[in-house]
This record gives sequence, structure tokens and C-alpha cells, in this order.
Amino acid sequence: METEEIVTKTLHGQVQDGINLETILKETTICKLFTDEAGLFYSPQSCDIGYLRSDNTIEILRQKRGQWQPQTLSLESVFEARLFCETAELSWLNNQEEPGGRVVLASDIKQSKVFEQEIDEIKDCTLLDQQYLVWGQYDEDTEAAPDDWSVVSTSQIGQLAVPVASKKAQDFVVLKSREYVATDNDGNAYVRYERLLNFEWDKKVTKEAKKNG
Repeated sequence: METEEIVTKTLHGQVQDGINLETILKETTICKLFTDEAGLFYSPQSCDIGYLRSDNTIEILRQKRGQWQPQTLSLESVFEARLFCETAELSWLNNQEEPGGRVVLASDIKQSKVFEQEIDEIKDCTLLDQQYLVWGQYDEDTEAAPDDWSVVSTSQIGQLAVPVASKKAQDFVVLKSREYVATDNDGNAYVRYERLLNFEWDKKVTKEAKKNG
């Protein structure tokens, strides 16, 4: 995991309770922000990685009869979702005690009102860029995947389709994130929020892994 300190910034946020995921995806502002951007979708069966498409559906990639084919993810059993891009993240968590769930929109750019309540801005934070290695190495099945997908594989988990385009035989995919680090009254630094950014290939991780491998 790599840490790099960058500029200070303010994080803006909005929140709403009692709203379901399907309703959120039909929100015009959310569509504009996150169409063709990646997301993580958690259900009791799996953690799915997919794209939000312009028709408000989530596209995932599945292997069927030896071929990688786009499919629409059923949201019925999804209990947590995170959509993200370079400037914003939307996180939603189901509430088992009442209908719908809680949604938070966190953005570096102040958005017009999308959800019911503005939350306190996180001001004057130091931003730290982080990255998390996705298990698996480049798989030649990527050649048979759609242009905006790649396939990684490992003996422990098998093949995994990830929403990152590549036609080069690079080895590793990372999930990029950004930490907003604040300081309390006693001078102690702590992470106020972590926002996901994107999936991408990382050559530096590849070199380090090969060196240690």
C-alpha cells in the first residue's frame, strides 16, 4: 500500500435516510456524476464489481459457456453499495429495521442539493492517496472481455472481472482511495473520511511484487 501526501482540501457531504438503492440510481445528478463509473455492491452471496450505466442499471461481467458476457446485476439482495469517481463517492447502506437505507454523497466539489440534509464540511484536511491491491494477476482472458473490462486471476480465488480497461499484459490492479486527515484539539492526526476513487493498473506495485516475489 502506497501513501502520498498531497494538497489540503474541503470535503462536502449530503445525507438522506429511508431511501432505497433503485431510487437513488434514478436521481439525475447521481446519473450524471457516476454513469460509466465503477462501484462495489455487497450482498449475502457475493461482492460484485460493476459499472453504473445510463439506463440506471448496474452492469457486471460473468463467464457463461466459456465467454465473458455483460449482465445486469439484481439489486434485490444488495445491502451495501459504493459508487465512486475522481471527485465524488456515493455510499448506501440498507437499514434492516425500516424500509430503505441511508445514503451519503461525499464530494470534493459542492453539489446542488441532491439529498435531504447537508452534513458538516470536513475542512482544512491533509489528503493522503492510498491504494489497495486487488487479488489476482493479469489473465489472458482479458482479450475476450469487453473494452472497459479486464480479467485477473489467482489460484486461490479463480478469475475476477474488474472494471478497468487494458489491452497490455500488465500484472496487478489496485483500488485507489483518498484519506482526509484532520487534527484534533490535542494535535493528534486522524482519518475523518476515506473516499474511493477508481480501479487502475499500477506498474510500481508490479515491480515491487516481482522484486519481493
